[in-house]
Parts: sequence; C-alpha cells; structure tokens
Amino acid sequence: MLKLKITAYLGRFFIFIKMFKFFLFFKKKIQKLCNGLINYFGLVLSALLLSSCATNNSGFNLAEKLSSSYGLLFDDYDMKKDELPQLSYSTLLVELSNGSDFSMVLGYLNADGQQWFSRDLFSILTNNGRVVQAYKMGEEVYSLHLTESNIDLFNIEYQQDSELVKRIDLPAKKRFSLPVYLKVEANSFEERQLWKTPVKLLRIEEHVSIPSLNFEHTNIYWKDPKTNFIWESVQQWTPGSDVIHYKVLKPWLGVAYP
Repeated sequence: MLKLKITAYLGRFFIFIKMFKFFLFFKKKIQKLCNGLINYFGLVLSALLLSSCATNNSGFNLAEKLSSSYGLLFDDYDMKKDELPQLSYSTLLVELSNGSDFSMVLGYLNADGQQWFSRDLFSILTNNGRVVQAYKMGEEVYSLHLTESNIDLFNIEYQQDSELVKRIDLPAKKRFSLPVYLKVEANSFEERQLWKTPVKLLRIEEHVSIPSLNFEHTNIYWKDPKTNFIWESVQQWTPGSDVIHYKVLKPWLGVAYP
C-alpha cells in the first residue's frame, strides 16, 4: 500500500516537472514574441502619444524616450543606397534653415498623408510631396488646407504648369483660412546627389504668394517621372518659419529607387 502511494506521488511529481518545463519553454517563446511586438509598435505608440498629447510635454517626453530607445532615430547619416531598404521604418533626412539636421521616421499614415516625427519634438505631415503641416515643441506652426488639387505635384509632367489657390491656417498668430496663391512649373531636369549617388530628377518649382502676410517664396520638388514619387524638396510656407529641406531615405510606398 505504501509503495503504491509512493509510486503515485512520484508519478505526479514527474508530471509536474514536465509541465513546468513545458511552461518555461512557452514562457520564453511568449517573452520573445512580446519583445518583438514592443519593438515593432514602440514607434507607433510614440506617434499616437504625440498626436493625442500635442500640448502635453509629459506625453512628448514619453514618446521621445520610446522612439529613441529603439534606435529608430539618428542624427548622423552615413548609409549607401543599397543599405537604405534595411532601415526598420520609412525615413526622411531633414535639414532646417536654423542649421539643425536630423532624421524623421514615419509614425502613421492616414487619409491626410504621412505623419513624421523626430527626436527633438519636431513633426510634419506630408501629402504628395508638400509639407502641409508643421509642429514644433507641440505647437502647430501652420496647416495648409488639403484639397483634391493637392494631387497636382503627382500629376505634373515635364514642361507643364498650373495655377491654383489654397488656404492656410496660422494658429499661433490666430490667422486662419488665408489665401495662398501657387504657380507650379516643371521646366527642367536636374542631377541631384541622393544616397551618395547622382540621380537625374524632374525639377518642379512652386511659386508661393500670401499677400495678406506679404510673403513670397519658391518651393522646389525633385521627383522621378517614372513613378511620380518626390524624393527631395525644399519648402517654406510662412514668414519666419524654418525652411524645410528633406530627402527620402526609405519610401513609404513600394516604389523603386531612381
């Protein structure tokens, strides 16, 4: 009788050991999966925090820590063209007229365009090449009204031009729906140095005029006519704001590098 009890207890003990090993095995698998999910969604979470806490510094600080901790943002760029597809996320290289330069990663896509974030709390929204919104330290610098005609940069071809009117908001100055007059021309091809490689692209000039602000500027876009994708641009939309010069390192669309 005693032997039977001992045998029964030993049997239960060995079953427990097997179950425990089984648990440890799957625990490691689950931890690995969770770590991968955290790495994958870390930037997305930071983007959501940025978008939902635009005036909340603690939200920005947390988002900054999340994004930088995964090494997605960098200040020094030294990559060759064939290395760029290895980047974890769609990435821009940005230079401002104040002398700062940095990378920006794609936080999310929506119907309005592509939302990009940097480590120093600078954010932009691009739509068919145009920088239609800019945020600095959580404050909206400007917002260009989106219209169906915003597709004109995508559609324009060599030796074409167009004129259109848009509207812009300047929340910090409490100025809203100001008329913006644009004249867009694509009259030449130009060789650009992108990714340490000479690339021939269609040069598009966009003459901007905002009479109510006594402001005029010429934005420049360089696009590949084969895909109509804009790879580089220099833009300024309001007086006193930074001139934004960006280059696409890794596109958000499945387009081939020129």
